[in-house]
Amino acid sequence: MEKNRFNPLIFLMSLGAGGIAVIPFAFFQYTLDHGKGLVQLSQIGHGNLPFLTEVLFRSMEGIMIAFTAIHLILTILLIKGFVKWIRSDGYNEFLKDPLTNAGVLAPF
Repeated sequence: MEKNRFNPLIFLMSLGAGGIAVIPFAFFQYTLDHGKGLVQLSQIGHGNLPFLTEVLFRSMEGIMIAFTAIHLILTILLIKGFVKWIRSDGYNEFLKDPLTNAGVLAPF
């Protein structure tokens, strides 16, 4: 990323990927009978489920893993760009404009 072209609002990509990673967990939390507390992988009962339910649950687990990886990779890459951008003149220019400077909150 060029120093002048960085915009902190692109951190919303990472936030979105993290949100998608949480959706299957919420699905499991509210659709499985698992007792008190948070649902755990051992409570899903793989192998005892009907075929289509097994496919659904396995694909949801794959979605969680894939989007967690995307979230972590994007966060690391964007933090590197953010640090470079803070050290550049583009950061000070960005802060001067009251219509855009609220975008600095996105990384946090």
